[in-house]
Amino acid sequence: MLLWIGEGVNVSVIPIVGMGGTGKTTLVQLVYNDAEIVSCFDLRIWISVSVDYDVVKITKSIVESATEKSEWDVLRSPLGVGLPGSKILVTTRNSVVSSVVATIDPYYLQPLSVEDCWELIAQRALSNRSLDGKEKLVAIGEKIAEKCGGSPLAAKTIGSVLRFKLVESESKALIRCFAYCSIFPHNYEFEKDDLVHLWMAEGFIQPQGMKRIEDIGNDYFDNLLWGCFFHVPHFDYLDQPVYHMHGLIHELAQFVSTDVCFQMKDGMSPLLPIFRNARHSSLHSQEDIQPMTLKMFQRYKGLRTFMVFCRNESHIVELLFDLIQNLQCLRVLNLSSTGIFELPDSIDNFKHLRYLNVSKTNIKKLPESIAYLYGLQTLKLQDCFNFLVLPKHTKNWIDLRHLDLDIKRQLSSMPLEVGKLTSLQTLHAFVVGKDAGCQIGELPKLGNLRGRICIKNLENVVNLRDAKEAMLEKKPYLDRLELQWNEFRDGQEVLSGLCPHYRLKELRVTNYGGSIFPSWLSDPSLCKLVSIYLRSCQKCTVLPPLGLLLALKSFHIYQMHSLVSVDHRFCRPGMNNMVRGFPSLESLTFHDMPNLKIRTGLNAEDMPHLHQLIVVDCPKLARLPSLHFLSSLKSLDISQCHILQSLPDEGLPDSLKTSIILDSTILKGRCRQGGADWSKIRAIPKIEIDYVEIPPQVREN
Repeated sequence: MLLWIGEGVNVSVIPIVGMGGTGKTTLVQLVYNDAEIVSCFDLRIWISVSVDYDVVKITKSIVESATEKSEWDVLRSPLGVGLPGSKILVTTRNSVVSSVVATIDPYYLQPLSVEDCWELIAQRALSNRSLDGKEKLVAIGEKIAEKCGGSPLAAKTIGSVLRFKLVESESKALIRCFAYCSIFPHNYEFEKDDLVHLWMAEGFIQPQGMKRIEDIGNDYFDNLLWGCFFHVPHFDYLDQPVYHMHGLIHELAQFVSTDVCFQMKDGMSPLLPIFRNARHSSLHSQEDIQPMTLKMFQRYKGLRTFMVFCRNESHIVELLFDLIQNLQCLRVLNLSSTGIFELPDSIDNFKHLRYLNVSKTNIKKLPESIAYLYGLQTLKLQDCFNFLVLPKHTKNWIDLRHLDLDIKRQLSSMPLEVGKLTSLQTLHAFVVGKDAGCQIGELPKLGNLRGRICIKNLENVVNLRDAKEAMLEKKPYLDRLELQWNEFRDGQEVLSGLCPHYRLKELRVTNYGGSIFPSWLSDPSLCKLVSIYLRSCQKCTVLPPLGLLLALKSFHIYQMHSLVSVDHRFCRPGMNNMVRGFPSLESLTFHDMPNLKIRTGLNAEDMPHLHQLIVVDCPKLARLPSLHFLSSLKSLDISQCHILQSLPDEGLPDSLKTSIILDSTILKGRCRQGGADWSKIRAIPKIEIDYVEIPPQVREN
């Protein structure tokens, strides 16, 4: 941070030096806005300069300074042209930078004392507590204040979190959970569930009565989120939030973690101090990891966490195995994205291991010995495209709670008696096998499953009776269900027996070979179902009457090759025109329907909230239903509908903001300027025909 005050020939440069979060910028703001300063200086300028300095850049600055040709000289030269008495205040964390720029002795901003830190914590933490709660917090206040490392930012932030009425054990656990995040790289993006699973593995979260330990961890996470320790930069492909920590907050985590947590960056000096109490560490590398860096970790035989973060694949298998052989206390081992293709047979020596992540690696199978890690809680195998088989004795993992498999490929079937994993809560893929002990009858034993699951290879389920053995209706915590066949068998009986619990929110059906859908799919009792996705149901001749699903917001149909027409029964059963169909639907897609000829049956009361209508690759579709009463429609996308004759005679709704027409021979000709349907679309703000947008000013002509 640079602050230039006034104009002058003899410009004084005053560095203010201190660690992050000590209030350097706050101090300069007070000076900058002081009434006497304002009255004395004609011109005041505030400049923010990137703090992204590294050792090479700083060294370069020192060399250039010695040769009187520095970056700083170039920056300062245009400032020395005004009146005497001008000042430049420079805030920096680095004394080397201070020595380069200073013209007078720097001002060092000292860390706060433990007492001052506690005073800041208390101002925030005690404001809404009972007398008893205050006494309990005061009793541990000094210990908490010591964790702040003298940082006022740390004290204020911890005080904000402790405003919650937490008992002593929760306060300590929350701080440990936050401090643990210091081992992540700067700007690292993480998922809530994964972080909670890490905390669980380290024993930071203790049971509270009958409450799920994951729910306790979620509460800790939410408290930190409320205190702005975490931010949500974006959402993933499943529309789940992805989080990260602001730079200063990440530094704060490093302060409060003292020497218990540390990061090692590839290429760091081997002469760094040894952290005797180190328990949680990570290794960061931009390229292939150097052997010397790995050897440095052999000092820390008491590590409980070891994570590797590589930007590129690192072929370090032998060296890595040699290292982890010495880390017998590990509870967390994260080797994701490292390029490894196997784990050592001696993995069973890690008796304390609770969390293992080998996602995004070339691993093909796990050693059979891993089945004897009886305490394993979380196993992550996402994006392991070569992975083929789980250990034969997977059933031994009686404490396993989260098995994160890739739903795209991998296993040919589940291992024998997977139903014995009664603690299992996360199972993203269940691959039905043909042999006894690998069939769908293992599912009802997994009574704690929640979240999402894809049941694959349903061609291995023979009949209705076998399908009912899955007892999906008894799984109230599953909110996303995908049912997937690999072969186009009838499947009608099987799908009838796979009725989910009424709390289900999302349903996907892929490669179903029946001609009709079972009645449960359109049962109004599925009152929380918001999304349905039907893909490659190529023998279906009739759409299910989904119009009475009150919560349904999204319905997408792909590759339904036998469907010829869509009529009123799609919106409502029978002929009852008084019933409003699809009262909550917002997005509707028809895609790759080669035999769909006619789409009719919409009434003025149907789909009152539809925002988006997409019709793609329906080469036999001749006409559309009336759309003018869809008062919420914002986007209409019609592509590859070669014989579609025209837009509806009644025109389009006034709500439309975007109309896209692609590769639809007849329709695009009618919708061009001067065409028969031009008057129906010319008022729409955005019109695109075959990737060419028609600007509003052209339409005036």
